[in-house]
Amino acid sequence: MRIRKRTLPSGWYPADEKKCLENFKKFESIVKPSSINLDLKNVNSIIVPHAGWEFSGHLSYLSFAKAKEIAEKSSQKIELVIYFGGHLKYSENTIVLNYDSCETPFGNIEVEMNLINEYKKLFETIDETSIFSDNTIEVNMPFIKYFFPYAKFIGLYPPMQEALSIAQFFSDKVKNCIVVASSDLTHYGPNYGFTPAGTGEKAYKWACENDKILLNTLEKLDYDSIEIIIDKHQNSCSPNSLTTAIAYASIKGCKKGYILSYDSSYNIFPSASFVGYVSFIA
Repeated sequence: MRIRKRTLPSGWYPADEKKCLENFKKFESIVKPSSINLDLKNVNSIIVPHAGWEFSGHLSYLSFAKAKEIAEKSSQKIELVIYFGGHLKYSENTIVLNYDSCETPFGNIEVEMNLINEYKKLFETIDETSIFSDNTIEVNMPFIKYFFPYAKFIGLYPPMQEALSIAQFFSDKVKNCIVVASSDLTHYGPNYGFTPAGTGEKAYKWACENDKILLNTLEKLDYDSIEIIIDKHQNSCSPNSLTTAIAYASIKGCKKGYILSYDSSYNIFPSASFVGYVSFIA
């Protein structure tokens, strides 16, 4: 059996179940998912950040917790979680987590290999290997296993130019499924070579406004504009995952998305360099 082992160090997320649960208790007290009321009957897609849990774990928790709450209220079965990783724009291939299961502190997640094999017949793919190391999927795997313990899993990195075709493929093939997109927002500061508003509090406020431009686009489910907006404003690192997940929700008949919460690493560790994060559901 091919098991994907953890690759990120413990600074990204805890190594054991007990410490994960301690974090979840803290996240629950911060974001209070049940206090957010939405006019949403079922869940199609969520967006989560992919920084270490110290910075953005509370927002990932919120997206998954709200998805589970809405699904349970509407008796929506969640039997499959499809996760679109970020940091891949144009590529000849989809990068696929081609394993039988993936390790998390809550136990292994079973991979839906039959659908992956169907996908490989239509799209050019390469397998994730130890050579390719990325945080955008693994850091959120514990949330999947905790909130949807019996769901199967597909993890892949969709190339930007095939985002709509991939969204259509999964929309045609799956039921009882939610899609997850992984993305952080504006990467501001000298560490990222991006300082259009200088430094300090005014820079933070500018970055928040810059992020709002993209957030408004996500709420409208305007998947055709996501790449254009990001190219112009540099307010996401992962247009590939966002476009694919928002297109999926739209194809499934969703009319509107919701920003559950927004935050920035600046609020946790004020610095000249910082990153924006969002919790989103549609």
